Amino acid sequence: MAGAGGDPAKVKTITIGYDAVPDLLDHRVAAATAFWNDEGVQLSTQDPGGFNVFRVEDYGAPPYPELIVCATQAELEHDPSLARGLVHALVEGYDGVLKDPAAGERALESQVTGLQAKAVAEQLKAELPAFTPEGGGAYGSLVPSVLKRWASWEKKFGIVKQTPDIKTMFDSAFLPR
Repeated sequence: MAGAGGDPAKVKTITIGYDAVPDLLDHRVAAATAFWNDEGVQLSTQDPGGFNVFRVEDYGAPPYPELIVCATQAELEHDPSLARGLVHALVEGYDGVLKDPAAGERALESQVTGLQAKAVAEQLKAELPAFTPEGGGAYGSLVPSVLKRWASWEKKFGIVKQTPDIKTMFDSAFLPR
């Protein structure tokens, strides 16, 4: 809110857990924080035009590393091939979905019971542009200038007390070349 010029102190907040979609559809709440690629897609499908989805990047938030793999320095030194194999498998999976989204949908649906094929397709369609990093490059690319903007934003809005040191937090050595 503050990034868009609003005053967060003027908002009455409550905890609704994972009920954002039903609570919004039933008008029990006026707004909710949620995931644009999940609840945002659900709302636009269930009530087209009835809700506005405010994505943080439209209000000053930079792209950020939403999916990261964490490891200790000791583990990386002990078994670097494990980290490299995991990162390569993730990048290969995302690359595969970019090349054939329908195959990615089927793979997900085969592994997770109860998913609705239409919802999976709509969410993936909304999410695909986010799979390619700002500034170009392959999926998984670490763009230092983008990470620096993210780190500064995190500090500015009090998400962290100190600006993250991206040089020690992110290591592109395990990415496919």
